[in-house]
Amino acid sequence: MTQASYEARDRVGAGGGLAGEGEDLEVLELGIDSALLMIGSGIVDGKTIMLLQYARAHLFAPAGMMILIAGPYRSGTADDPARIARNVAAMEACVMPLYEAGHLPVLGEWLALPSVRLAGSRQAGDAVFDAVFHPHAQRLLARCDAVLRIPGVSAGAELMAATARRLGKPVYYSLAEVPPA
Repeated sequence: MTQASYEARDRVGAGGGLAGEGEDLEVLELGIDSALLMIGSGIVDGKTIMLLQYARAHLFAPAGMMILIAGPYRSGTADDPARIARNVAAMEACVMPLYEAGHLPVLGEWLALPSVRLAGSRQAGDAVFDAVFHPHAQRLLARCDAVLRIPGVSAGAELMAATARRLGKPVYYSLAEVPPA
């Protein structure tokens, strides 16, 4: 649970609200995780819900994030296996620093490539590959908390970063930007 310190002098009122306006306010002291669990059952006010979601995403470091590492895979390789391996190695170089910071790093390639093979792809870039590879990574991204976009030209990595931003997930551009868990 994330905590913030405060003192009694920080409180500006006892709560209560204006009885003439039908307000019956109760001051609750909750951690962010407990408050988020109350959305829909105890907390139904839209402004409060948005504030809590913003606070979780931007003010409180989660216990540990699942972070998709996105970078070039085939870009600039002419499908040369040695060049592709170098691109994968560049993404995998980020794995242990993220892991040691308390996060769960993942590469879309780790999960998409076996699915591409099982779907019947014969080579990178064939119709089956194109139908499975990036959509698989996007499904994975939907379950991730953030993206680490490493350097290098890559339409696929840019797609992952754009999708993350559309979903309201943070996109980091260096390991130094990723907060520790």
